[in-house]
Amino acid sequence: MACAVRLAHMSYGVPNHRLLPVVILHGVLGHKLNWRSTASKLAEESGRQVYTLDARNHGDSPHTNEMSLQLMSSDLLGFLSGHDIDHCVLIGHSMGGRTAMLTALQCPKLIESLVVVDVSPVPTPDTGEIRRYIRAMRELDTNRIKDKREANRILTPQIPDDQIRQFLLSSLIKTSSGRYHWKANLPVIEDNLQRDFPQFKQSYNGSTLFIGGERSNYITEDHMGEISRLFPKSLVKYIKGAGHWVHFEKPQQFLHLVLDFLSGCR
Repeated sequence: MACAVRLAHMSYGVPNHRLLPVVILHGVLGHKLNWRSTASKLAEESGRQVYTLDARNHGDSPHTNEMSLQLMSSDLLGFLSGHDIDHCVLIGHSMGGRTAMLTALQCPKLIESLVVVDVSPVPTPDTGEIRRYIRAMRELDTNRIKDKREANRILTPQIPDDQIRQFLLSSLIKTSSGRYHWKANLPVIEDNLQRDFPQFKQSYNGSTLFIGGERSNYITEDHMGEISRLFPKSLVKYIKGAGHWVHFEKPQQFLHLVLDFLSGCR
C-alpha cells in the first residue's frame, strides 16, 4: 500500500496568529520555486505566512512509482499535520488545484478558503499537449548538453512558446558532476496524468475563488454547473490574455486577484 511522503517546502513571512497561513500547490511539471516571487509578495502584502510545496515526483520531494490525486492529498495532509496547521487558505494550480479541491471536499474543516487556478472539478481537456512537453523533455539528451541555452535551442522546435519553455526548463538542474538532469520524475508523471475528478455528493462551503486564463479551456461555461454544485460559495474570474500558466504569464494581475480575495479571509 502506497504511503504519504514528506514534501519539500519553502516558507515566506512569519507566523501571524491573527491570520491563517497560505499553502500553495503547483501544477504538473512545476515546482515550489515557480511560486517564489508570488509567495514572497503575498506574504509581504497580506501579512500571512505562505508555504510553497513540491508535490511528489516534482522538485525536491521524493520520487515514487505511485502518483494519484488521493496520494497527493494525503501528502498535503501529512504536511499540514507535521507543521501544526489545523486551518489554512489553500491555493492550487492545475494538478495542485485538483489536489486542493479534493482535500477541501474531503477535509473541509482544515481548509478555511480555497483558490483554484485554471482547473475545475470536471474532466480536464485532453492531456496531449502536456504529454508532448514531457516527450520533448525526455528526448533531450541531458548527458550531452553543455548548458541551458543549448537545451533551450534543442527544445524550441517542439515547444515554440518561450514562456512555457522557460517554465519547463526551470526544472533542469546541473549536478555536482557537471551534468544536467530533470528534477521531475518524467516517466511516472507521464504514466499518471489524470483527466478525471472524483465524484462527490457533498459540497465544500468555504469561500472559493476560481481563476482562469482567458486563452485557456480548463474552465469553461460548461463547467459552471458542477463548480456551483460542489463549491456553492465560489466566484469565477478570468485574467485577460493569460493561458493555462496564469500566475507565470500574468503575475501582477494574478497577485491582485488573490490579495483581494485574501482580504476577506480569516
